[in-house]
Amino acid sequence: MEPRALQSIALAVAEARSVDLVLQRIVAGLAGEPGIALARIWLIAPGDICSSCVARAECRDQTRCLHLLASAGRSVDDSGGNWNRLTGDFRRIPLNVWKVGRIGGTGTPTLMTANLATDPAIHRPNWAKAEGIVAFAGQPLIFKGEILGVLAVFSRAHIDQDQFEWLRTFADHAAVAIANAQVFDELTRLQAELAHVNRVTAMGQLAASISHEVMQPITAGINNAEAALNWLRAQPPNLDGVRDALGEAVKEGTRALDVIGRIRALIGKAPPRKDACDVNEVILEVVGLTRGETAKHNISVLTQLTEELPRIRGDKVQLQQVILNLIINAVDAMSSIGKGSRALSISTGKDVGGVLVTVRDSGPGISPENHERLFDAFYTTKADGMGMGLSICRSIVEAHGGRIWASRDFGQGATFQFSLPLPGA
Repeated sequence: MEPRALQSIALAVAEARSVDLVLQRIVAGLAGEPGIALARIWLIAPGDICSSCVARAECRDQTRCLHLLASAGRSVDDSGGNWNRLTGDFRRIPLNVWKVGRIGGTGTPTLMTANLATDPAIHRPNWAKAEGIVAFAGQPLIFKGEILGVLAVFSRAHIDQDQFEWLRTFADHAAVAIANAQVFDELTRLQAELAHVNRVTAMGQLAASISHEVMQPITAGINNAEAALNWLRAQPPNLDGVRDALGEAVKEGTRALDVIGRIRALIGKAPPRKDACDVNEVILEVVGLTRGETAKHNISVLTQLTEELPRIRGDKVQLQQVILNLIINAVDAMSSIGKGSRALSISTGKDVGGVLVTVRDSGPGISPENHERLFDAFYTTKADGMGMGLSICRSIVEAHGGRIWASRDFGQGATFQFSLPLPGA
C-alpha cells in the first residue's frame, strides 16, 4: 500500500456521490493493490438479522451492529469462492465482538502481522493459512468523533507501521467521503419524497377534471353495452350490430384503463428510470390528463410537436411531472385574466445536441422582480402556493443533463423552455 496509490484511490472516491459507489471504489481500489487479498467495509446500522446471527450469543447490544456493505478480493485459486459477496457469517458483526467488532466498538486501529494462522483473534485461521494471509489491518471510519464503521484489509504481503499509518490517513478521507455520500443519499431521498408530494398535490388539483376524463369512456362503454343488448333483443338479433357495439365498448373500457394507468404511474412511488423516452408521447399523455382542467377555464391548447423527434433517455414519470407543473402554472396564470383569449401552446423541436420543449401561455406574464427567483425553492407568487413546483422542475431537468429557463414575452404571456440532451451527447 504505497502512499501515492492510496491518494489515487482517495481521489476516485471523492468523485463518487452515492454511498454504494463510494464504498465500492474504496474496496476495489485497495483490492487492486499488490499483496492485498481482501478489502472490506462494515458500517454501523440497526440490527436486522439477530435471530440468525452466528455471534448472537456474544452480542451485548442487539439494537445495532456492523453491516458488511462492500467487499473485494480474490482467492489464490478458484476454490476460494466469491470474495465480493456480502453474505456469509461475517455479513453482520456485533460491536465489541471479534477483532472487527472491537475496532467498531472502541475506535481502536488494529494491526496484526505475526502468526495469523494460529492467532485466536483470527476467526478462521485455516483460511488465513490456505490463502497465505500474513497481515491484517483494521481502521475505524470516524467522522466528527462518531464511529461510522470499519475498514479492513487482509494482505499476503507484510504491512509495516508506516503503511498502517498511511491507511489511517486514508480511512479518515474515506470516512469523510462516506459521510458526505450519506448526506447526498438522504437529500436525494427527500427530494424524491418532495417530488412525489408535488405530483400527488397536482393530481389532487386536477381531481374533478380527471374524474370527468375517466367517466367519459366508462359512460360511452356502458352506452355501447346497452346498444348491444338492444341488438340482441331484436327479432331476429342483429349480430353485426352486437359485434360493433361490443367492440366499441371494449375500446372505451381500454381507454378508461389507460387513463387510470397514467394516473397511477404519476402518483405512484417508483425508483427513477433511464429508459428511451418519446418526448412528444410524454406531452400528449399529460395534455390528455389536463384536458378537463383547461376546458373548465376556457383555455385553448395547441400542440406543435415535431415529427420523428429523436428519443432521449430519462424517467417518463419525472418528465411528465415537469410538463404537468408547467401546464398547471399556465392555467393558474391565465385564470386571473378577466378578458381576452386564453391560449396555451406546447411545442417541441430539435435543439443543439438534444430536444427542446416550449410551453407558452397568454397570461399576465412574469414581472421583472419575479423573473430571477422563479426557480428558487419556496419562492411563490401564489397565495396558497408552496413554491416547489418550478424548483422541482429544475431539479428533474438538470438530473437529466438538461436545463430549464423562463422568458418574459413582450406584451402578454410567459414562455418556459427546457432542453434535454440525446444519449451520448
